Amino acid sequence: MAPTLFHDTRNCLLVARIPNVDPASPATLERSLNDVDAALDLIADELGNSDYFAFALDMSADNEVSKSGGEFDPEYATNPEFWVAVHKQTSLRPRIAQILARFEQLLIAAQDLQRSTESLWESDEFQFGEPLATFMALLDVNFVPAYTRLLRQWDMLSEVMQGQAITLMIERHGICPEIEELLVARVAENPGQASDDQLEELIPLLDKAYGSYAGSALEQRINGSR
Repeated sequence: MAPTLFHDTRNCLLVARIPNVDPASPATLERSLNDVDAALDLIADELGNSDYFAFALDMSADNEVSKSGGEFDPEYATNPEFWVAVHKQTSLRPRIAQILARFEQLLIAAQDLQRSTESLWESDEFQFGEPLATFMALLDVNFVPAYTRLLRQWDMLSEVMQGQAITLMIERHGICPEIEELLVARVAENPGQASDDQLEELIPLLDKAYGSYAGSALEQRINGSR
């Protein structure tokens, strides 16, 4: 079965349902990844539809998230167990990166459509691609750059979950080149409501990493990118 669209007009939400996603079946992982690509194609065709505030994928078992009739939960609909299973297959990791790049491409494409909202959203709390990008960036530091690229496209003046997610990434991965690039984007290139507050909270950790954050190469990059 191919992905199908569910039009939740009551909540101004368009969901692409991906059928038969089974994290326990390695033989079907690549097929499901192909379905994700097809689902994003369906969403791409609808980006100009002003009836919808939010666009999302439902990869949950039997698409129960969008069928429940309750509030749509993008994190659960992302089906984290599936992405863990895909990540375990080293040969499939480039497909994850390609899919995250598709989210970025759709965010960029939407900028030319004069939509009523800045950025694209999956719900009132999560911007387009945010649940998957956050999960992968926490799982593997090699996906932090993909998260950073999406962050550059999100409406950070309406940020909800990003600050907490970035703090968790720093706790998980420490100060490394991927995290430095993320901090430059977060604080200087596309600053949000809490960017400066978050940087201030990180000063003790940054002092420990650089001897002193003041005068460090990271501070110079941030100040030079503002």
